[in-house]
Amino acid sequence: MFRRREVRDPVNALFKGLTIIAVILLVYVFGFSLAWSLTAMSSGEVNVSELLYALSLSIGTAGASSSLALITSIPISYYLARSEFRGKKLVQTLLLLPLALPPVALGILLFIFFTKSPLGTFINNYLNVVFDVKGLIVAQFAVILPISIRILTSVFSSLNPNYENLALVLGFNRLRALLKVILPMIKNPLMSTYALLFSRALGEFGASVMLAGAIRFRTETIPIALYLAFNSGDLWLTSSIILASMLASATLLLVIQAWEGEGVVA
Repeated sequence: MFRRREVRDPVNALFKGLTIIAVILLVYVFGFSLAWSLTAMSSGEVNVSELLYALSLSIGTAGASSSLALITSIPISYYLARSEFRGKKLVQTLLLLPLALPPVALGILLFIFFTKSPLGTFINNYLNVVFDVKGLIVAQFAVILPISIRILTSVFSSLNPNYENLALVLGFNRLRALLKVILPMIKNPLMSTYALLFSRALGEFGASVMLAGAIRFRTETIPIALYLAFNSGDLWLTSSIILASMLASATLLLVIQAWEGEGVVA
């Protein structure tokens, strides 16, 4: 029998070495920061109440904005994936335009809308969007909605239309076919999309600070708390907030990876 000869690929060895170096650097940076933050928390130097407020507000607003974005994007994405009409490219470009804008610019546009336009002023007078918690949800929603539309449009496009056509033949209307047949088939992509939206909303800063402001114990999410703590020179609180953010982000990444690879029925 012939013995298989192992061929060494220098390029693969180089990539492996770079990967190992990157992992070592990340472990060192995160590990040192983690140990330093734990020391700060145990020494009582950290304002725990501010940390808990920022964490709870971030989770609450991210959960609300992600839910709204997912619910809103499902019918829009389904329509874009299943319909052909004049001006479709223009409609898609407008819906995805916030992805190409800096979040700060998007936040300023929202601020102008809610403070200068008649419709926006009317909404703000009754809902108090500007410089309020609701402004955080609106800003996060505006940032993550295009992401959800982009992902779900691809998911719906990859789904075999014969399943819904069969449901229509059996007497289902389009809405019932979507709710009873299509959405259960893409349950795993929906869950991973929601986790991705949640993680993005959790870290949203630019649009949020422009629309809702940076007010302690009011609109203070994790990113805004980081901004305030670092600008005030409170490195203990800054590191502790980063630690909480790292733990939350790591949990979300594990959730996303747990749902990845669960394919859509074709």
